[in-house]
Amino acid sequence: LEELDPQSAAVIDRNNPRRVIRALEVCLISGKPFSEQRKIATPLYNSLLLGLHWPRPELYQRIDQRVDERMQQGMVQEVRDLLARGVSHERLEALGLEYRFISRWLRGEFPSEHGMVERLKYAIHDFTRRQLTWFRKDSRIVWIEGDHPEHAEKLVQAFVG
Repeated sequence: LEELDPQSAAVIDRNNPRRVIRALEVCLISGKPFSEQRKIATPLYNSLLLGLHWPRPELYQRIDQRVDERMQQGMVQEVRDLLARGVSHERLEALGLEYRFISRWLRGEFPSEHGMVERLKYAIHDFTRRQLTWFRKDSRIVWIEGDHPEHAEKLVQAFVG
């Protein structure tokens, strides 16, 4: 990649083989540097991107509450049913963190359901931190406080106005 596209090689994480391979594929198939093709084109449509901002402790509390609700609503039984219908553990791994952690617990990789749920919550917190870091880099996003939906309504009305 450094030979074909030094610009991309400088910004792509070398520890992420999927991205390195994708950049190489694009270079080799198109004959053009990947960095050249990543330039942002003029959007086809005018759009409004809204992001909800929650204070971190409140966000984590909401995540934890949602995980607890999903568990109480029968998430473990749902995974058991999927396994009984022939869905593989490998496929469950790809369906999301909840499915991944429950599948691993059912295979005995966690000593207790409670321990699995606590690790799941932490994994979702970690994923959320990474998502927020990614979204903060997008200057198109208009951030509003999560507990003030009326701000979103005003922005949307002004946008479609």
